[in-house]
Amino acid sequence: MWKLLFFFIFLICTSCQRTGHTDNSVALCATDEYLSFPIDEETRLPNRVLTFDYKGKNYLSFLNNWEELLFYEVETGRLINKVRYNTKGGRNNVHNILSYMVVDFDNIYISSEVGNEVFLTDSTANIKRSFSYLKSSEGNPLLQSLYSPVVVKGNIYFHQGINLGLGRNAMKYSPIGVLVDTLSGKANVTPLNYPDLYTNEELVYCTHGNRNWFCFDGNRLVFSYDILDSLITLDTDLSAMQSFNAKSKYVKKVTSESNANWDLNKVLKETCESPSYGNIMYDKYRQVYYRFVYPEVELDQSEDFLSIFREGRKQFSILILDKELSIIGETLFPVYTYNSNLAFVNEKGLYLSVSHYKRTDFDENILRFQRIDLVDIDF
Repeated sequence: MWKLLFFFIFLICTSCQRTGHTDNSVALCATDEYLSFPIDEETRLPNRVLTFDYKGKNYLSFLNNWEELLFYEVETGRLINKVRYNTKGGRNNVHNILSYMVVDFDNIYISSEVGNEVFLTDSTANIKRSFSYLKSSEGNPLLQSLYSPVVVKGNIYFHQGINLGLGRNAMKYSPIGVLVDTLSGKANVTPLNYPDLYTNEELVYCTHGNRNWFCFDGNRLVFSYDILDSLITLDTDLSAMQSFNAKSKYVKKVTSESNANWDLNKVLKETCESPSYGNIMYDKYRQVYYRFVYPEVELDQSEDFLSIFREGRKQFSILILDKELSIIGETLFPVYTYNSNLAFVNEKGLYLSVSHYKRTDFDENILRFQRIDLVDIDF
């Protein structure tokens, strides 16, 4: 409880002190460059993608059917490898893969759905070693991560969802992440918890307040809560916190609502229509941050709300912040044009997926991206 109380007092104080300047000096502009990656009949379009550099080349990867990783060469769009893991039982069984992280082709960490076990593998599915993180240093149970972990000063940071194993009012006791020493097994949770909004029963029917995203810029972890205008940062020791204004001009106020008697389809509709904040990405090449924002929209009752949610909503903007986390611009993107859940950054620019099922040129056999450039605004 003291952690939660301290956190919200901290937010109130630091958000007032650090308002940040809003200098609309840059914008994101679509280019004519597209990247295409073929998808065969055994592969589904992904929910998220990862990119990494290796020996001077840029690669894109994603998880398919919880059991295999696909690797493409970004420049050519060529599929260069499918790594299929044993998820069926017996020797070297990794169970279903929930998330993964690629250091290089010889060092791929995959997170299993069973036992909070993490396997270090290579691009032939050979298992080099494994480790588990079951409890925090305080003795509380931990969850396996559904989001890709990151390396932080030799340790690995794992996202944490709301942990129902922490009791009836699990939300207020659930940390948003944990930093794991892979050698000692010591697991330190963040001092940041989820906001105390819902009971366990109400969580199933909540619109906002139960999600957060993060990125690591090499020096600090940056967190984006779906209901907070501010971005929160933590240093690599999970101790020093700061709050930065990151309010979108397209969002008046994010509200959360939950009712255990709601119809699930109604909840999905309300979630897709009401404003909220989304993912945070760091662009190391241009030293800026991209925060995804979902403004308020209206949807017809006949729409497939689950598909709209999975493919990045009806419309979104991207808030642009400089290396000091001051707002320097924001760009609103057209409706049903991009899948905001599929994006990556490389040396050339920001790439947004145009594989949205609402587009007239949608092709489920091709994963496509369009390059978006960061440009100065001429006044």
